[in-house]
Amino acid sequence: MKNLIVNADDLARSGAQIRMCLIIASDGPRVMLFGPLEVDFLPLKQYFLDLSKRGEAIQLEAEPFISCLGDVALTVKYSTADSKTRQRLVRAKQKTSSFEWTLSADQCDVITEMIDALMESKKPGHQYLTNYPADAATILVSKGEYSDEIFKANS
Repeated sequence: MKNLIVNADDLARSGAQIRMCLIIASDGPRVMLFGPLEVDFLPLKQYFLDLSKRGEAIQLEAEPFISCLGDVALTVKYSTADSKTRQRLVRAKQKTSSFEWTLSADQCDVITEMIDALMESKKPGHQYLTNYPADAATILVSKGEYSDEIFKANS
């Protein structure tokens, strides 16, 4: 079940939760995972650390540490394929806001290191977790750079 943000009261309750939305930017689609400077990215980091242990696909937007705007969906799966084979983010169905992201153990390690670097910084910042147009969208993790106004502008 999504923690869906539909009004200002929902935004206020979301506090330091990670916000998730899909933005169609001038340089392509972006799945935004963001929040205020004090956003808690530890559950997201743990999510990627545990992905290989779970062995099943996980709906990121349904996780309790995510507050979601709109109908964006991100299924994250673990692959035991050769780590040299780059897995990609793809659209679950063309022209939808549903994505599937398959990751190897090595990719999960890199992502957790990127989230660590963002968590350790006391300043606003971001990390790009995917590479559009090679991937179906850019996944951007950011803290302190975007206000909740981005929800209102894209709702």
